[in-house]
Amino acid sequence: MWFRFRRVSSGLVASIDRVIGQVENHEALVEATLKEVRRGAARAKVSLARVRRDGDGLRARLTRATAEQEDWRRRALGCRETDEAKALECLRRAKKAEREGAAVKERLEKHEESERRLSEEVEALQARVSELQERHYQMRTRDAVARGSAGVDDITSGAASDIESAFDRWEENLAMVEVARPATADVDTFAREFEAADDDAVLRAELEELGS
Repeated sequence: MWFRFRRVSSGLVASIDRVIGQVENHEALVEATLKEVRRGAARAKVSLARVRRDGDGLRARLTRATAEQEDWRRRALGCRETDEAKALECLRRAKKAEREGAAVKERLEKHEESERRLSEEVEALQARVSELQERHYQMRTRDAVARGSAGVDDITSGAASDIESAFDRWEENLAMVEVARPATADVDTFAREFEAADDDAVLRAELEELGS
């Protein structure tokens, strides 16, 4: 089981490494492969939990076999003086429990080694998934920033010349209006009164000349 799991997990991690290195459709491919890897990691955790339950079962069997061996030996001692046949049967059962315990212990040792390796593989796979998810997040952020910056550059470079031209035309129009409009000097009303009186006097003088 452990070797089969290792081949599967290695294949999943290798597949996402290949996907991240691709150029086209990387976002969709990474999303799909990450989903596959997370599903594989979840299955691996389920498998590890099952292996651990099997290990707990073996340890329970070993405990029972050890207890039975001790019980039958104690019983054999108890009836050794009174009933030799029973004592021998108790001893035979104690030997049987001892053999069963030894077999279970051997299985348990191999099982625990496989469980340890599988646990290490699951932890490594989970760490790899976290690393890939973080890398995916960073790549998405970089992609968004790059696309946003490119969009801003396109807008500013395309609109900069247009708006500068608009400002130039506006300034030209204002200059033309300002040139066409006569300048208005400050009006001195006090002086104007005297000037008007002087003009009237001149006109009256001319009028008198006309009448003479």
